[in-house]
Order: sequence, then C-alpha cells, then structure tokens
Amino acid sequence: MKFGWTSTISTASSVAASAAVAAVIALRHRGLAGGTEEMIRAALTMIAFLFVPPLVGFSYLNAASLGRTDLPRWRRGLGLLSMVTLSVAWIIYAILQILPFAQTRPDFLSFVSLGWLTTILSWTVLAGLFALALRGAARTQMLAAALLLWAWIEAGIFV
Repeated sequence: MKFGWTSTISTASSVAASAAVAAVIALRHRGLAGGTEEMIRAALTMIAFLFVPPLVGFSYLNAASLGRTDLPRWRRGLGLLSMVTLSVAWIIYAILQILPFAQTRPDFLSFVSLGWLTTILSWTVLAGLFALALRGAARTQMLAAALLLWAWIEAGIFV
C-alpha cells in the first residue's frame, strides 16, 4: 500500500464531500438561523466551484496512470464518460450561476426552470454511478466530485 499525493487528495476529498452532503441534509431537514443557512450555502458554492474541476483532473490523471491493460475497455469507457458528464454538468451549472450577474434584461434567464436543475442533477448522479467503474484513487476522487456537485446544486435550491 503506497501513500502519496493521490491518497491524500482522495481522503481529503472524501471528507469534504461527506461534510458537504451532511450540510445539505442539515439545510433541508432542520430549521437553521438565516445567517447560518446563508453561510453554509455560500461555503458549499465556493468549495464545489473551486474543487470539482481539480478532482476530475486528478481522477483522469490517476485513471490514465493505471495503464490500458488494467481495466477492460468498457470500464475505461464508463470512467471517461463519468468524467465528461460531470465536467459538462459543472460547466452548465457554473454558467447558470454566473449569468445572472451579467444580465442586462430582466427576462434574460427566463428559460431556466426546475427542469434544467433536474437534468443537471440527474447527470451528476449518473456520473457518480459511472465512476464506480473506475479503480483506486480515481474512483474515490470522481465520487467525491459528484457528491460535491450534487451538494452545490441542492444548496442552490431554496424551498
């Protein structure tokens, strides 16, 4: 068993993703004070916005370092599909979060509905399931990235 930067990143990302999911569950099921709720939502937004792309990148590097003979072709394909799906979901959701600050007309984002969020959330869950085809640190990092993105999307939904 070797330890290095991959195991450190995997462990830290798993802890951060678990904490993010626990925070979202606390937001949904407990009545938190207004300032506390906004602080948690802002922290989840920043953490997911900043850490999902590097986790996907590290996951790709770890999967590529395994070599082509370690995994069957279909598992490598599902792992790569997981990375692409999660990256696209992150990009679309990040754009949807940034665009309201740049709008010039009030009806600029009127096409964005709950259906868009449902689609992005479904892509995130699907990417997490596809990540199970990976092995080692790549799997852990992709699952952590999927959980972080899921927590970010859920934190952005106000009930």
